[in-house]
Amino acid sequence: MISANAGAVPARARLLLSPLVLICILGIGRHAAPQTTGSILGNVSDPSGAVVVNAKVMVKCTQGGLTRTAVSNASGSYILPQLPLGSYTLTVEGAGFEKYVNTAVMVDGDQNVRIDAMLPPGKITDQVTVSGAPHRSIPTPIC
Repeated sequence: MISANAGAVPARARLLLSPLVLICILGIGRHAAPQTTGSILGNVSDPSGAVVVNAKVMVKCTQGGLTRTAVSNASGSYILPQLPLGSYTLTVEGAGFEKYVNTAVMVDGDQNVRIDAMLPPGKITDQVTVSGAPHRSIPTPIC
């Protein structure tokens, strides 16, 4: 003779199993959800290893028009957080230095991409300064 409760789980066992099942479901859901952002970070320095402060750091998504900027801090560090996944061009410019460009930066989900930029000293260029009153032979455009 088979009892009507033969397949039933005792109440005490259900109390112990319920939190375990919930933890498993929440844990799997957290890891299964795709991450949609990442970060680019690094340091800016010159060839001697000295940090470059206040360097302008810019990223531009190669698939779209998204552009973000940052400035290197007193220790030469920068971070561009929460960037959508994709391929980026990274440009770093500092006063008195040549421009650094990296066209192959890939941001994957929940990833910190480290790009340290070394800026060589810039070339000396001539500067022309023009002074005096403007010549008004052409009407001034109204914008």
